[in-house]
Amino acid sequence: MKIAVTGAGGFIGCRLVMHLREQAHEVRIIARHELSEPDFSGIECVIHCAGIAHRSGSNAASPAEMDAVNHRLVLALAEQARMAGVKRFIFVSTINVVAGHPSPLTTDLSYRPLTDYGHAKALAEQGLLKMQGLEIGIARPALVYGAGAPGNLRLLLKLCDSAVPLPFGCANNQRSFVSCNNVVRALEFMALAGQAQVDRRIFHLGDPVLLSTKQLVTKLRQAMGKANRMVPVPRPLMKAGLTFLGKKAMYEQLFEDLMIDGSDLEAAGFAYHDGQPDMTAMADAYINKKAG
Repeated sequence: MKIAVTGAGGFIGCRLVMHLREQAHEVRIIARHELSEPDFSGIECVIHCAGIAHRSGSNAASPAEMDAVNHRLVLALAEQARMAGVKRFIFVSTINVVAGHPSPLTTDLSYRPLTDYGHAKALAEQGLLKMQGLEIGIARPALVYGAGAPGNLRLLLKLCDSAVPLPFGCANNQRSFVSCNNVVRALEFMALAGQAQVDRRIFHLGDPVLLSTKQLVTKLRQAMGKANRMVPVPRPLMKAGLTFLGKKAMYEQLFEDLMIDGSDLEAAGFAYHDGQPDMTAMADAYINKKAG
């Protein structure tokens, strides 16, 4: 299949291009400077991975910038794809668009994003689903792990690499994660599946096995060859302390549940692979990068 991929320099996009080429697809990379005038001639499917995500501090994107890139640009690209005769447009969104609901998060929930990032992605989803003349598929991954994982997972790896006992002994929450390998395989599946399986459908991407923060830290420290030392700090104490420091969102990510229902994708015919190789690769990549 002839597939165009945006965001090929990113964490997911890079792995996606490698996977598609390994599966003998003809891949056209749409570079950042080409997004305003992409060449979609002869393309059967566009997989849109580009966007603004893991930026913080002084480099954080403004709400206007989030909207421009994660909403308006998405719709402009989809329209250009439609005009070029592309059959299908796959949008890599985020589970954040419904994360304001209690778990488990299903695909039929109303939009309730928690961040400007999620708000912009939600608007893009709504716009895409209104389009005619183009098959639309939407993927909402849970937190994605694998070699080179950015954002919060990179910070967690740094903590796991230290000799300090971590305060996650009582972090027995349940959270959905998804390996990067499963994400790129799911995106390929969405590109190849029949129209009835994908068109106008939203899929939540999450490994079948849920992990607590305590279990995740244990897995990472084992992969890094570190002693698994954790202190059982009571959750109310962690919540009070992190909230006082202005880190309430961090508490929620580390100690509260976020479970997704990914059964729709499996019902459509997709089979998840074991994520442990990606978990080990993530730890190895961190250690190798640190070693220089």
